[in-house]
Amino acid sequence: MRNLLTRNRPDLEAADVTVDHIEIRHVDDEVVAERVRSFFAGKISDFARDGERSVRIAHPRGAGLQIKIKGAGLNGRGIRFGTLHKAGPKAPLFDFDGRMMEDVASGHDNAYVGGATFQQTATEYRMAKLLTSLGYTAVPCLGFGRVEKAGLSSWFAVFEMRDDWFAVKPPKFSLEQYCESKVAMGQLLLDLAVKHDLIGYASFLGTRDGQRCIKDLHPFRMADPVGMSQLSWVMQLFFALHIVSLAAIHFSKQASGKVPEDIQALCFKPILPSASKADHDALRGALVSRYMLGAPLSFDQRELVEVLRGNPITHSMLDLCPAKYSRY
Repeated sequence: MRNLLTRNRPDLEAADVTVDHIEIRHVDDEVVAERVRSFFAGKISDFARDGERSVRIAHPRGAGLQIKIKGAGLNGRGIRFGTLHKAGPKAPLFDFDGRMMEDVASGHDNAYVGGATFQQTATEYRMAKLLTSLGYTAVPCLGFGRVEKAGLSSWFAVFEMRDDWFAVKPPKFSLEQYCESKVAMGQLLLDLAVKHDLIGYASFLGTRDGQRCIKDLHPFRMADPVGMSQLSWVMQLFFALHIVSLAAIHFSKQASGKVPEDIQALCFKPILPSASKADHDALRGALVSRYMLGAPLSFDQRELVEVLRGNPITHSMLDLCPAKYSRY
């Protein structure tokens, strides 16, 4: 019902930075919170774009820090209340048998253009806190909140950034550094899934001296051996790695130098050192297109198992799945 209602508000589609009301949660530093309020009140014009829906503004504490607001509006020029994002990707869930369902609340297409969803921002906050407590280096998420206009709501998250953090991708980083980061991301996602029952995908920020910091944590979810099996664990983790793989194909096009032919397979190397482009390409046809792009019209678990066991990447993933997840 919500989607039908919001798509019928053409009067709100024109971008406007200002909002009627802002609510901020968990941001303990009132000076930072006031800066966020000032941005949504249209009082801050000096900002840097950080992707299509995020901006960076000056941190009131200085010291080489910036405030990042995710869900700040399309290119920093206002949230398009009433117009839903239509770029995907879908946020899939996989049931006990491995069948795909869609988590609409978590997906990008449930957000207004330039904004974010409640689940995305709350997950960013919880995951950043959790990973930090586990000893990982994640971009600090100070809190999240909601803005309202004409009775419609959109959500945002607030991060504390360092001036010397850059997205680890070409051309800011070398092709060699980018490739190393893809292997490292594969290892990170595998470790989180095996050791901590956390499955999702993310990206890295990095410094010139080689430090890495994890960001973009909104796709993560807690894996549950009560409601998930070995099949659903493998399907959820493979989808996450597949997104990382597609990013490798896309962003490597901006690199200078000869791109490794198997760059899309690098994130699978921690799972299977011999993983190849051919292995991943085979799964893009046999697994992704058939079982991950939408809920299947017909589903036979035996056929899915045959696909997973028939490819060396997913075969290895089945073996790496923790024993507490029920076997098919």
